[in-house]
Amino acid sequence: MGHVTIKNNYFSVILLAGIAIAFILPLAVFCFSNPYFDRSEENPHSLEQEKQKIYPEYIKTIKQPIFSTRKNFARVTIKAKVAKKNIQLALLDDNDNILRIGGNPKIEYGKIIWKFDPIKDSANKKYDLIVNILNNNKKNIRLPLVSTARKDNWVEINGELKEKTSIVFYTESKFANSKEKMGVFYNRMTTYKPTFIKWLFLPALMFLFILPIAGARILILKIINPKKL
Repeated sequence: MGHVTIKNNYFSVILLAGIAIAFILPLAVFCFSNPYFDRSEENPHSLEQEKQKIYPEYIKTIKQPIFSTRKNFARVTIKAKVAKKNIQLALLDDNDNILRIGGNPKIEYGKIIWKFDPIKDSANKKYDLIVNILNNNKKNIRLPLVSTARKDNWVEINGELKEKTSIVFYTESKFANSKEKMGVFYNRMTTYKPTFIKWLFLPALMFLFILPIAGARILILKIINPKKL
């Protein structure tokens, strides 16, 4: 009997540990992983958007207006293939003041990812994104362009203005903390949902938090004194 009891205790410990890990790790990653990025643009220029045309000529400079709807604007991702990381990026305000500047952004899977210090007061503000390509090779960048219906959308390439045209990109803002992230997650999960779904969401979320805590407590008690359980 003693051997069976020990075996059952080990089985229970392993089971509870599995439950705790299965719930705690995803919640910890979601709430506390860094960075907490949230796409902030109102109408994202999706990286998967169809009818993209590749700009056929040599590119030296790109100027693209971008808009941030949220505070803590912190990252821009551009769809483009570049041979090297010899690229300089800058962010200008309406008065052409340089707010952020940086070189050698992260380049992966046909994307240029530029991360910079968050702009705290960026909510509902327009900026100009400047991209300078320092490589003189004629095939220095492969840049898709998309047509847009909005008259205020434009891009300037090598000083030439192209109206109703945009590079393919999206902007992102950084969450100030996990509480803000959970708030945005809740709003997105409950938007356009029936009322009963909204009422069920909060209890379900609380259950997901309580279950791993209770499981971890039982697990600790089993390890400390297995005979009491």
